[in-house]
Amino acid sequence: MKTAIDSALLAEWEGTANVERYTGELIPKLKLTEEITRQNLQERNEKAKLHYDRNTTDSSFSLGEKVLLYDPTTKSNECRKLKRRWIGPFLLTD
Repeated sequence: MKTAIDSALLAEWEGTANVERYTGELIPKLKLTEEITRQNLQERNEKAKLHYDRNTTDSSFSLGEKVLLYDPTTKSNECRKLKRRWIGPFLLTD
């Protein structure tokens, strides 16, 4: 499958007689493309983090409180679908 950048590079390649000059011009373009891609990925990651953080809350526990512990492990003789994932209650101590 050819993308737009492939078509643009092929058009330049066919019109260029000197390979060294072409590669000398191509390398900075590819580095610029890589830098732009990295910036776009960084921006997208920051937006995704903001979106995720908007719907999360920090848990706060105090001493003496009873809590449940999440246990995602499943032993070989247990049924995954029917296993109780939360064990406890446990008392929080210092």
